[in-house]
Amino acid sequence: MNEPRLLKTKEDAIEFLTWVATLEAEILPKGKSKLQSEEGYCCLGVAICLTIPEEELETDDDKTLYGEFPDDLDNPPQWLVRINGDFAYRHSKFATLSELNDGYLIREHSHKEIAKLLLKAYEKELNELLS
Repeated sequence: MNEPRLLKTKEDAIEFLTWVATLEAEILPKGKSKLQSEEGYCCLGVAICLTIPEEELETDDDKTLYGEFPDDLDNPPQWLVRINGDFAYRHSKFATLSELNDGYLIREHSHKEIAKLLLKAYEKELNELLS
């Protein structure tokens, strides 16, 4: 059975791969529980920083990203709104990206580990879009 595509366009694929490369390189410090905390960014918060222009980012009073998930914001890409649950379905059947990031009911994963899992889960879709 074919899974519905999460990434619809080449632009989506390029945004996704830029996000994965940033996670792999661990450029931004890792945080938990919110898109951005005092410690750093959850894996989804990294994607928000890369896909939404800085002047359009929604922040709290302390200038950290607003919210816990991409759909808490007004203008994230649709693939990013859907990826947390979509990843759980494709990869592990139970752990979302936020759960892997935060170590909720499962071992906490580094940004680098999450990047590898993302590439594995979406490899076929990326190859189809970029070939």
